[in-house]
Amino acid sequence: SAVAISKAVATVLEEFTGKPIPVIPDCLTIRTLSKNRADRFLLDHHIKAEYFIGTMAALTVEKDPFTMLKAIKRLSEKRSDFVFLHFGKGPLIRQVNEKIKEYELGDVYKIMGFHENSEDFFSALDGFVMSSEEEGLGSSVLDAFLYNVPVASTNAGGLKDLLQDDRGEVCEIHSPEKLAICINAILDNTDRTKMMVKNAKTYVEQFHSMEYITNQYLALLK
Repeated sequence: SAVAISKAVATVLEEFTGKPIPVIPDCLTIRTLSKNRADRFLLDHHIKAEYFIGTMAALTVEKDPFTMLKAIKRLSEKRSDFVFLHFGKGPLIRQVNEKIKEYELGDVYKIMGFHENSEDFFSALDGFVMSSEEEGLGSSVLDAFLYNVPVASTNAGGLKDLLQDDRGEVCEIHSPEKLAICINAILDNTDRTKMMVKNAKTYVEQFHSMEYITNQYLALLK
């Protein structure tokens, strides 16, 4: 038997097995973030901005960093008060760096690499972004929900379910212009953005808590 962490994963498994697959999401536990660590890191790397936007995604095809790059380029043409922090590494690092240079985004788009306890950096973010073309669940989006960071994302795979019911700004995959509009919207910090953050926090506390997930597995085992 198998259990899927999202409807998107369940659909794939059901195609292979021909059987219905139960869905039980990941469990999240909030921890105290070290804002001092995040602030010190940015200071040590001479990164300053009024707003910090970020993603935590491997530099791989399914995460579609090139749509992200185009979206940030378009956003930089509309406003100059932000820096984008990309936490992650992967096989596309050379191509991504080439595009950063081609788009003249060296002062805006920062490749941060991999860091332990990366959740600490949510304390410095004013917005979180995902550009994936494929995604099983989107656990980093759940972290953003948990730490009250507004989200702009594509609707790839499990992201669509996470962001429904006004829990974030969402657009189709491979749509850099629309993704840029979504990012711009969360940076404006309107009443809608505040409402989405509240919805997201309520959702993650209700459906990704230890108690909820434990009860789901107990019910399944019975």
